[in-house]
Parts: sequence; structure tokens; C-alpha cells
Amino acid sequence: MIVSLCSAKGSPGVTTLAALLALAWPGRSVLVEADPSGGSLVARWAGICDVSYEPGLISLAATRDPITNAVIDAHTQPIADRTRLLAASPHPRQVRVALETIAESASARFSVTDVDVVVDCGRIEPASPAMAFIRRAAVALLVVRPRLADVAVAEATAAQLHHAGGPSALVCVGDGPYRPADIAAHLGLSLAAVIADDHRAAEMLAIHGPSARGLGRTRLWRSVNELAGSLAAHTPSAGHPDAAALEVSA
Repeated sequence: MIVSLCSAKGSPGVTTLAALLALAWPGRSVLVEADPSGGSLVARWAGICDVSYEPGLISLAATRDPITNAVIDAHTQPIADRTRLLAASPHPRQVRVALETIAESASARFSVTDVDVVVDCGRIEPASPAMAFIRRAAVALLVVRPRLADVAVAEATAAQLHHAGGPSALVCVGDGPYRPADIAAHLGLSLAAVIADDHRAAEMLAIHGPSARGLGRTRLWRSVNELAGSLAAHTPSAGHPDAAALEVSA
């Protein structure tokens, strides 16, 4: 099963949210860096989780073997007891070529694997090779901050998600100045969650990694943990979820 996260612009915290969602997932998970602008987690966590760029997305794209569970294990690295990382290079050209090579086959495999997959698709544009993960997702989450400028550019991205044909929903980082429920209605999306806009907790994760002391007591972790539980409960391992069931009150 695939849960894909994307944004319309800027830095609403998609990478942080994807990492936390994979770590909070109630079961085994794989965190996939599929942002065509390049990966960032190895640079943040190399000295903490003992992760590197290889094996990762580039090596998976270079393999001649069919993508099986064993191949996925061979090209991912552990970052927590139940979570593995498919790391991407920081170089956009390398990542884009890799995604153009394997995004379709990898997303097809991930959609039926018995391990749940959280994909950081970054900023979504019509030509993004990460769209393969959006199309095959059990649910695609558009991450925005509830501000006028962010909502204005999110309209085109929401339209892309609708065009992709699968279930999609909105995640707001923070609860103002505009009401998340109103933004969801404006974009024609269900509201999956309102995530705490907790800069201190995000910095803890960036600097100290998944095992950051005190991370589990932060508002950010609690809100992401609630989202993970809701998605896991309402998203069956086969087929698509009822996106309306993900809606929460703001």
C-alpha cells in the first residue's frame, strides 16, 4: 500500500511529515524519497542512523532484477526498528533520471507489497516522474499551510490529484489564519488532518533523527501519530480507501 505526500510550493514540511508518518506507522513501513528536486534525509541523518546514498533509489534504478520484496530490502536501509529508507541522491538530475526509469514499476510493486510505503513526492508538477506514485497511491495527501499564498497555488495541484483519479485528501500544517476545513472545501478535498506547526519538534527530528529524545512527547509527533492511525484504519491493504472516511473536524 502506498501513501504519497506532495506539496504545491515552498516548504510546508512534506519531507518532515513523510518521515514522521513512516516512523509512526503501526506496522512495517518503507520511506521513499521520490522528490525530483533531490533527497535530503541522508545529509541530515548520516551520522545518526548510519545511512548513505547507496544502496538507494539510484542503485534500485540500476538493477536488472525484477522489483521484489527481496530487492526492495536490498536497496533500502533501516532507520528505525520497523522502518526502512529508500534514499535518494541530493542531485536533482540523478533523481529525475532514476524516477523516470523505475517509478512506474516500483509504484506498481509497492502498491501490492505487504509493507506499507510512505512516499515523499515533493512539489508536484504535471511532468513530475513522481506522479506514478500519486496515481497508484491508496491515498495522496496534499500538504499545505493555511495561508492565502499557499492555498492559491494549491488549486492547480489539487486539480492534478483529481485528474490522477485516486483518492486524495488535504493535510494542513497549522490551523490558521484560514480554517483548514474551509481550505479543504475550496480545493475539493477531504481534510485528513491538521498537523501541529511545531518548529522545535521538526528541528529535533532534523538534527537528532528518528531516535530524538523527547520527540514522542511533542505536539507534532502526537498529531502525526493520530494521522498514521487514521490512515492505517481507513486504508485497506488492497484497493482504495473511502477518502471521505479520512475527514476530520477542524
